Amino acid sequence: MTDVWDEAVKLLRIGYAFTKSDFKTIVAPVIGYALVSSPTIYYSQLPALTTWVWIFLLQFCAANQVSSFNEDALNKPYRPIPAGLISVKSAQALRWILSIVCLWASWYLKVFYPGVSLSISFVVYNEMGFDSFWYTKNILNAIGIVSWNIGASKIASQNASFTLDDRIWLAPYISILLIASTIHVQDFRDIDGDRIQGRLTLPVLIPSLSRYLTFALLVLWSIELVLFWKSPLIIIIGFVFLGIYVGGRIVIQRSKFEDTVSLRYYMVRVLSSLAVATN
Repeated sequence: MTDVWDEAVKLLRIGYAFTKSDFKTIVAPVIGYALVSSPTIYYSQLPALTTWVWIFLLQFCAANQVSSFNEDALNKPYRPIPAGLISVKSAQALRWILSIVCLWASWYLKVFYPGVSLSISFVVYNEMGFDSFWYTKNILNAIGIVSWNIGASKIASQNASFTLDDRIWLAPYISILLIASTIHVQDFRDIDGDRIQGRLTLPVLIPSLSRYLTFALLVLWSIELVLFWKSPLIIIIGFVFLGIYVGGRIVIQRSKFEDTVSLRYYMVRVLSSLAVATN
């Protein structure tokens, strides 16, 4: 019995090490999106919702970190492969086992299509190497996050007889454009590792200019969204201020730590874009 418990603790430790960097940038924002967007929230669904979001994140991280363990050994030694918690071969096996588990969980929770969308985007992003170019990386990130959000929203509402499109049918498509044009915010913190891996992200290609471009895009999107959704004045002021603040700190605060903090603020801003759409 002790051996079983030790193995369970080890697996949880490995899973946490794979995903610890993304709890504040993926898990929390996606769950927040689900709670904001669902017309009826069943809090009894929170364990299933959290598990679904996390196992897909674990699948993605396992796939992604298998190909970047040399980079991680330099910049992120706490990750499970450079830390010696799991071998590359075992991580590869875990990645494909999780792909089956995630699809089964999606079918069981009646969010199969978002699950399929996530699974395909993971393969294209990682195994097919489309994360090496900023434009394909941004588009795939946008598809992945929107798929996560829609699946989470449906789980939170117990698949009530609605679709997200019934309420705000343009929101998912606008979200894809919004995220695809600005998600490179996540690449500022990884610029050194991306150079090592040969990835052509915007921060690698145009390090300083990309920060000013991001500021302009965040402010323009903020203004466009509140005007499009015809939001109340208080929401207009708050949302535009948030866009200016996030964009401003990206331009001014340029350390790796501050770029990580900026990414968290950015994910809050992505979540708040839904609040603008639903008010």
